[in-house]
Amino acid sequence: MGRPRTFSEPDVVARASAVFARRGFAATSVDDLVRATGVGRASLYGAFGSKDGLFQRCLSGALAALGPGSAPDPTGALDLVLVSLMELAPDDAALADEIGRALRRAGVSATDLGERLLARASL
Repeated sequence: MGRPRTFSEPDVVARASAVFARRGFAATSVDDLVRATGVGRASLYGAFGSKDGLFQRCLSGALAALGPGSAPDPTGALDLVLVSLMELAPDDAALADEIGRALRRAGVSATDLGERLLARASL
């Protein structure tokens, strides 16, 4: 039997989400995630399987945060959605469909996404 976890998965997901949203998926290394979360590489792999698995958990949380009853300012969620749309969705039709459905369900428009992208660039 393995040792009990000494970290909170929701906390790890929140910290990793911030890193992915700021740096992007491709530019984020596992070492970046280890530093940001304070969780060792082996524990991250044990809990999430891979960097991809952790990103999927982060994105699932972001899409849920866009839903009904979500926080009034889901900018972190939108930032992660933008990363997903730009880096992953062009090569993953199922992911693009999932994001599209979540955006429509949440009433997030292309204008909303464009405004958030410009705000990220301080324009």
